[in-house]
Amino acid sequence: MKIKIHFTLTLIGLFVLPQTFSAQSKQYNKNHKKIWSKANCLYKAQDYEKALPLYTNIYSLDEDYAEINYRIGTCYFNIPGEKTKSISYFNKSKEAGNTEACFWLARAYHVEENFTEEIENYEIYLEKADKLKSEKEINRYVNIAKRAERAIDNPVFVKIDNLGASINTEYSEVIPFITADESKLVFSSKRPRSYGAENDDKISDIYISDKEGNTWINTHKIGFEINSEMNDVVVGMNDLGTILLVNRTEIGNDYGNLFLCENKGGEWLSPLMLSENINSQHKESSACITADGKCIYFSSNRPGGFGGKDIWGVKQLPNGKWAKPANIGGVINSSYDEEAPFISPNGKTLYFSSNGHKTIGGYDVHNAEAQANGGWKEPRNLGYPINGVDDDIYFSVGENDKRAYYSRYDGNGFGGSDIYEVHLLYKENYLTPVKFMVKDPQTKEPIEAMIRLYVEETGEMYGDYLPNEKGEFLFIVKPEMKFNMEISADGFATNNAEFHITTDDVSDDLLFREIIISN
Repeated sequence: MKIKIHFTLTLIGLFVLPQTFSAQSKQYNKNHKKIWSKANCLYKAQDYEKALPLYTNIYSLDEDYAEINYRIGTCYFNIPGEKTKSISYFNKSKEAGNTEACFWLARAYHVEENFTEEIENYEIYLEKADKLKSEKEINRYVNIAKRAERAIDNPVFVKIDNLGASINTEYSEVIPFITADESKLVFSSKRPRSYGAENDDKISDIYISDKEGNTWINTHKIGFEINSEMNDVVVGMNDLGTILLVNRTEIGNDYGNLFLCENKGGEWLSPLMLSENINSQHKESSACITADGKCIYFSSNRPGGFGGKDIWGVKQLPNGKWAKPANIGGVINSSYDEEAPFISPNGKTLYFSSNGHKTIGGYDVHNAEAQANGGWKEPRNLGYPINGVDDDIYFSVGENDKRAYYSRYDGNGFGGSDIYEVHLLYKENYLTPVKFMVKDPQTKEPIEAMIRLYVEETGEMYGDYLPNEKGEFLFIVKPEMKFNMEISADGFATNNAEFHITTDDVSDDLLFREIIISN
């Protein structure tokens, strides 16, 4: 999925699209004019990947022309992973007298972590620009540069590993999600021979991979029930991997609709487009769903927000329909863009990306803790190197809160965007996943039941849990927390038990417990 940064639209339309080259250009023929005109149309439509080769095809005709250098620079800056290639072109456009190139040259230097040159070009822009951008806006970018420099000097304690060639290819792999038991990874990728692709065209499909020991194997498309002739991108998943939220976008469009895909008995049902309360005439690019499937958080630029894209929440009604969404408020949402919400399995931590708040680049990953009154605590930037100086979007946290997964562009990767595993070594108190199975006392077979957990110390309800298709329950708890467990099933008396995981029980392996229910 192509995510555009907040200020992309500012970059467009600052110049009237010229129909000819500069007066100093070399001889060019009718074919050159046609290429220039076609490139301009693609540029105006923000299709930079297709415009770029057309501009470079005729670049030698007038290499010192400010406008063509500016446009090639613009194309590179808006192609993920290619931003630093824009520097030489913005420099030439600047030297030819294009003041606006100074601003975008500064932005490109930021991606190169050359903060001195970045700030110098902001200062040049403020001196020469004819109030195209406000001094307040430029000062914001200067502060971002200074904040980024401090963050790089004070990194958080994490280890980031590329998931390797079994997952990543020369093409882009994006938006990873892992199941609660960490046995399956779901992600999206544009690779050759995608469903619906014609000729050499690539469209996005959803892939799944299995984990065997510490190795990912059997990476394959998730199936034609979910993948279509459109661009299919998974943007959300529940902790069991039985519900996917998918964004389907028609080829040629930059956004589409959100669909819910559910797995019943090991088979994927036909995707259902979410209601008009969620999908609108505006952009709903990403979403997540709570562990119980009863609440969806999604990003939208619909009216009624705080600016740009905001995160909204919507609850499922008893009749199965979705209620009217509500903006989750100005603590999370800024006057810029909030994107890619991910709610922790216990529903108490929201992860999201924002190019507002205290960003050190484009989009940065933040998190916020839920409050008892239904609101959220102040968001926290996860820091460098989780967040770099470019866009970092779609961050999903494993069930034990020790590992997270996301995709990013890295010159040392396999090509395009790769998927990485982040070991959150700074965590003081890990959450631990525990799998339970409730069995019949006679047959010793799993039975359908419901478990309700209460915190022993306070009596507060911790959560209601239902089993997956295998009869398994999954709890995410902190070590040394003590719980009272209430187990109910048709045909059986309500059972009560204590549940306690000690620090000594904590490991990277999933803990497993069985309960034989009494009659």
